[in-house]
Amino acid sequence: MSLYLLLTWMLCCAASAPAAPAEAAADSSGLAIVLDRTSYVPGDTVQVTVTNRAGETALFAFLCDAFVEGRLDSTWATVVEPDCSRVRVRPTRVAAGAAIVVPYRLEPDRVRQLAKYSAVRIRLRYQLEGNGGYRVARSAEFKISAN
Repeated sequence: MSLYLLLTWMLCCAASAPAAPAEAAADSSGLAIVLDRTSYVPGDTVQVTVTNRAGETALFAFLCDAFVEGRLDSTWATVVEPDCSRVRVRPTRVAAGAAIVVPYRLEPDRVRQLAKYSAVRIRLRYQLEGNGGYRVARSAEFKISAN
């Protein structure tokens, strides 16, 4: 549940000045993740737009499949892992060519932990319907300041 709160917090109303949306390079056969800004402060909500560029329906449960990664120097590490051990979640289905917006709140406790990283990004684990195993999509890097 704490990942959900962190994601919800990352996606809420921002106290910081708006910046241009951040989009990671996405291959044309998967999901693209675009964030509404490039920097956030504790309590902000990140608006995460997930666009399906694949030719088939994508399945994921944002609450259980979204991870937050932080970069120190040139090394990326998972900082926030989802915990779905006590909750049952149905996967979201995003049709080929469709997009959805998911709010992710940056919970103050977690954000203070993330502020030490030079950059942060969201990693989303998903599956393509009828195509077996998990794939991964990542957002562009963003900054978090510990106000």
